Amino acid sequence: MKSLKAPKEGVEFFYNLREGAWQVWRLAFRLIRKRCGLSICFTVTLLSGCIWRRICLLRPSENRKRWTQRQAVDTTPRGGRNMSMSDERKRSCRIALTLTWLMILGLAMGLSVPPDQAYAIPLLQLSDGVSTVTITDGLAGDLNSVEGAVTFGGSVGNFFVNVSTGISYPTLGTSTLPYLDLSSVNVSSSSGGTLTIRFTQTDFSNTSGSPFLITSEIGGVTQGTVSYQSYFDASNTAFGTASLLGNLGPFSGAFSGSSLDNMTATGLYSLTLVTTITHAGGGSLPQSSSFNATLRVPEPGTVTLLGAVLLGIGLLTWRQKSWRGSSLTVR
Repeated sequence: MKSLKAPKEGVEFFYNLREGAWQVWRLAFRLIRKRCGLSICFTVTLLSGCIWRRICLLRPSENRKRWTQRQAVDTTPRGGRNMSMSDERKRSCRIALTLTWLMILGLAMGLSVPPDQAYAIPLLQLSDGVSTVTITDGLAGDLNSVEGAVTFGGSVGNFFVNVSTGISYPTLGTSTLPYLDLSSVNVSSSSGGTLTIRFTQTDFSNTSGSPFLITSEIGGVTQGTVSYQSYFDASNTAFGTASLLGNLGPFSGAFSGSSLDNMTATGLYSLTLVTTITHAGGGSLPQSSSFNATLRVPEPGTVTLLGAVLLGIGLLTWRQKSWRGSSLTVR
């Protein structure tokens, strides 16, 4: 009686099947997460995990070993005949096809999500009043591969050197504790000019519905002037400027400034940072500016600490006034 051996092409078949299923799973996972966030992606992952365990984590050598042991030990026909290696491969093929269709279904769910429910993507925009460049996170023009970070490098009008980076959720902050960071280095020709840099993200939310504090900060160095405004928009519009939060500058030379504002939001909202650089020109040399601007909601621990400090200052002031009053009474 001949010994039963799995054909060589069977081993290669399992290697190729496992690699193909893995590539499909990775692509679908990234796209669904980008469009829908982790909730839908996690659900699809759980559904596909059972099938993935059955086929993708099973080594070809183990498939062959199990098939050989079954032929040697189990003499009872299954369904009227013994399982052959060919039957194993067909069944595995069906499992892989099921996994592929499941990923395609999840991907279709992700792409069909309306824009206001999809994963919010940061946007960076530079304009000199004539030319405008808008960069979307992860698309053409973005030099940063990290999700939540957008980087532009190039020229805009008289500003021939621009390296600008905006960072937000999911790299910094969360959807309920926003943290937007904009840093930039900009050099203009001797002719000077004005450059406006905007950074925005939508779909932030306030789950408590209560008013909260938000901080606007900026610091840097300029050979012209730099001003900074931060905005809140309850209509959840990208680059929305419905409500002014912080208004700092214009600054010159080495500068820094900050503001703490009270804000109320009941639904989804957007935040936008706007910095304006003005170089007067008229000289023979280029002019440069560099800055770092942030807009963020302090974490609850920070707010509590600030409240404790203010309370302590108030109590200290009250005690000093009481002590002075008692001293005057004694005299």
